Amino acid sequence: MKLKMSVIFVSLIAIIQVALLSIMVVQDGFSSLILALFAVSLASSAFFIVLICKVLGKISILQDVTEDLANKDFTVDLEPAGSVEINNLMTNLNQMIDQLNDFFVIVKTTTSKAISSGYSINDSANSTAAATAEIDSNIEKINQQFDTITQIVKDTVAVITEMNIHVDILVQK
Repeated sequence: MKLKMSVIFVSLIAIIQVALLSIMVVQDGFSSLILALFAVSLASSAFFIVLICKVLGKISILQDVTEDLANKDFTVDLEPAGSVEINNLMTNLNQMIDQLNDFFVIVKTTTSKAISSGYSINDSANSTAAATAEIDSNIEKINQQFDTITQIVKDTVAVITEMNIHVDILVQK
């Protein structure tokens, strides 16, 4: 906006200078030529002021959009308009914003999946730990049963040995 005002100010100074010059020349007798030059100068100055204002208006729109982007507002959208260069610049800026938004969606999705996978890994680790504890408990019970069976076998062998002794005694008599 400051640039726009300074361009208008400089253009107005140029118009005033041409007007003053034409007044000085009119006093010398070249009034029709000077008036024609003044009219052409005034018209071209007005044309350039309008042209510059249009370009500065588009640049001002681009400046507002880039300021929104700097403030992390990625919902902005430009209506491409103006000269070919400005139109291309606005189109490219729209494409960049779309690509950034697509990137943010990918990051968000990937983050969600990573968090979900983290929960799954934790659940799996907890399940594995519980299963391992159950297996340890079952192995301990099996060991106790083997100890019991071993004791029963020893007791049975002792009883059979004692019976053999009594059978031997009876057979010898």
